[in-house]
Amino acid sequence: MTRCSTVFSAAALACALLGGIAVPAAHARVYPDAARSFPDTAQRGELLISAMPEVALNGKKIRTTPDFRLFNARNQLVLAHTLQGQKFAVNYVIEPSTQWLSQAWILTPEEVQAKLPSQR
Repeated sequence: MTRCSTVFSAAALACALLGGIAVPAAHARVYPDAARSFPDTAQRGELLISAMPEVALNGKKIRTTPDFRLFNARNQLVLAHTLQGQKFAVNYVIEPSTQWLSQAWILTPEEVQAKLPSQR
């Protein structure tokens, strides 16, 4: 009995380690030289992080969706409340049914200079 449970536990641990560590590591890669692509519905503006869930977008107060995602210039997910009081040039997406801010990407200086595909 002890031998079977030890073998089973070792096999379960190996599967958990291989499945739990190898897969997220592959998804965590950041390619700093790769150009980011933005949704066709993305717009450009200025985002001021205030008291979440409210922010100011282009000088107007707007709510964020419950699943709001903010990405930094390296395309990493950041917690918006950690940037409270800061202003950023962003590309953003508004959720159509609520008209709340759904996603935003903090832009690099190069991205600020480039036009969005919808603006060309």
